[in-house]
Amino acid sequence: LPQDSGFSAPPHYRYAYELIEEIRRAAPDLCIGGACYPEGHLESPSRDRDLDYLRHKARTLIFSAALTPSATAAALAALRVMQSDQTLFDRLWDNVAFFKRGIEDIGFFTMGSTTPIIPLFIGSESLAFRACKQALDDGVFTTPVVYPAVPLGQALIRTSIMPTHQKPHLEQALDVFDKIARQLPIPKGVRADSLPQAEKMDLSYL
Repeated sequence: LPQDSGFSAPPHYRYAYELIEEIRRAAPDLCIGGACYPEGHLESPSRDRDLDYLRHKARTLIFSAALTPSATAAALAALRVMQSDQTLFDRLWDNVAFFKRGIEDIGFFTMGSTTPIIPLFIGSESLAFRACKQALDDGVFTTPVVYPAVPLGQALIRTSIMPTHQKPHLEQALDVFDKIARQLPIPKGVRADSLPQAEKMDLSYL
């Protein structure tokens, strides 16, 4: 296409068009775009591993969804509450510090988290599922995070701390995880620079 065709940005900026063409030649199964051509363009991945990767890594697939009017109104109301009540943040960070300190004292590795979402390193995928099931049976809801959302052999338990949690809630959760750590082979002494690696999912605890 000539540079002055007006079809799209890549022909106008010739270097961008050439780069797109180079990417298409190198990895045609993964070249996806809407700005490359005026009519839009999509080359679907043909390999299962590519589809698996995109399902868990493509932000537009994971995070994009149309907001309903009710969800929008609820989000706006929540923002107004957050703007008007600073004590929410004070309670939140107090709860985060309390829970993180307690869970690390038990022996869980929290991956250096500095947010209210505190991961608990488990390693084995099936052990993460089993630990979450045991926590739920004891009254604590958590979710497992397994491959391909994380590397093989590096499964996590996702805990979320809120300002509405009261100390008895957090103490109950810590008691539950302490019981889990004593009953299941939760890895201790894990470091970020020496995380285990695996070639397949571990299903031995199912």
